Amino acid sequence: MVERTAVFPAGRHSLYAEHRYSAAIRSGDLLFVSGQV
Repeated sequence: MVERTAVFPAGRHSLYAEHRYSAAIRSGDLLFVSGQV
């Protein structure tokens, strides 16, 4: 199974630690991003 890694901008680690929210998830060669373009 491929390991998933949370990706978040500098200074946003507390948001991830408290709510488990990250701006993106890296899974293998793929990068899944959240938000609005």
